[in-house]
Amino acid sequence: DAEGDAASATDADGAAGADEEGGDDIGDMAGDGAEQEDDGEEMQPTEFMNDLDLDKDGFLTLSELMPEEDAIAPDAVEDMQKLFKTADGDNDGKLSLDEL
Repeated sequence: DAEGDAASATDADGAAGADEEGGDDIGDMAGDGAEQEDDGEEMQPTEFMNDLDLDKDGFLTLSELMPEEDAIAPDAVEDMQKLFKTADGDNDGKLSLDEL
């Protein structure tokens, strides 16, 4: 459910999207489960980019990661926005392959 997804997106300190190594993992927050392949293995950043980069410009925007923002719980939207901003190292409003 959406509340459970939003809750699992934060760790004990309330930080959104930190992976096991302490890094940001934008794939954990993508709404379509694209971070895992059908066989349960994690997708590589290139595969993740290819699947979600709708306009094929080589970058991911927040709208490409959350195409149906209205269908996502408000807390999850806020978490995704924070995570996106953290991952967007050059603050250009889009994520490059290096920023994933």
